[in-house]
Amino acid sequence: MPVQCHRMNRPLATSRGFTLLELMVVVAVIAILSMMMIPSYRDRIVRKQVAETLDGLAFARGAVATRYAATATFPADNGEAGLPPAGKIVSDTLSWVAVGGGAPVLGFGNTADAGLKGKRLSLRPAFVQDYPQVPLVWLCAAAPVPGNMTAQGDDVTDVPARYLPLRCQNTAPKPS
Repeated sequence: MPVQCHRMNRPLATSRGFTLLELMVVVAVIAILSMMMIPSYRDRIVRKQVAETLDGLAFARGAVATRYAATATFPADNGEAGLPPAGKIVSDTLSWVAVGGGAPVLGFGNTADAGLKGKRLSLRPAFVQDYPQVPLVWLCAAAPVPGNMTAQGDDVTDVPARYLPLRCQNTAPKPS
């Protein structure tokens, strides 16, 4: 026999779900967690744009490497590297590519993320002095120069560090 409420002569309601307060707490927790994830998710998307753009520029790296292997000198500009003019090398996230002193510099634009538009990223070749037969190592942004190698060109990167792929970040241990 159900227990009767003294005031209304109705059976006491059994718990059939969550209260409004409990649902509001769950929604608030989900909202807080999603707000914490959005910036890191956006950074990951932008980092992927940078990495894909770098991977798509193998032809520019190849042109500079070919010139170095043939003449033991780096090209001063796009013409010496055998590349089209800077503004003619474009893609969905790239506005231009200019070779300066042997180092290709990328200019982001077009459909690149707003945090990348108008920013530059340097790719500097590292080489072993007097041994052009040793393959070039490409340094992205502030990446450290490998031992016994010399980097060619200036790093003019102004892409925020949080948007750089791991291979482009200076991951050398800090001196203590």
